[in-house]
Amino acid sequence: MDGRQFAVGAIVFALICWLTLAALVTGFSPTEPLIIYLFYALLALGVSGMLMPVVYYLHIRFGGNKDNPRWFRYIRQSLWIGALVAFYLWLNSLRALSAPALLLGICIAALVELIILRPSSTEGIT
Repeated sequence: MDGRQFAVGAIVFALICWLTLAALVTGFSPTEPLIIYLFYALLALGVSGMLMPVVYYLHIRFGGNKDNPRWFRYIRQSLWIGALVAFYLWLNSLRALSAPALLLGICIAALVELIILRPSSTEGIT
């Protein structure tokens, strides 16, 4: 798979998520807990799908690894952003979103990505 196929697939995925989210918002009342959970999940997936081509481009532009792209890494990093957006929207709906909560979420995601999921020196050998 090349970069164009990845970007087109991500955009199609995001479009499907956003259309499903629009149908969910316009067609159902937000009184059911399942509808609320589905809203946040579709929001996270829609934002992630939109950002997958951006994350891919940033890795290609600044990472320099054009020959051996890591598709799972691009998907994982865009899912972090989508999950944080959905989490922050959920905190905002509870009136609990604050600057420390915002910074704490970003720091936790960055620490997990940089320390726990850090690429090893053998990652290029497959």
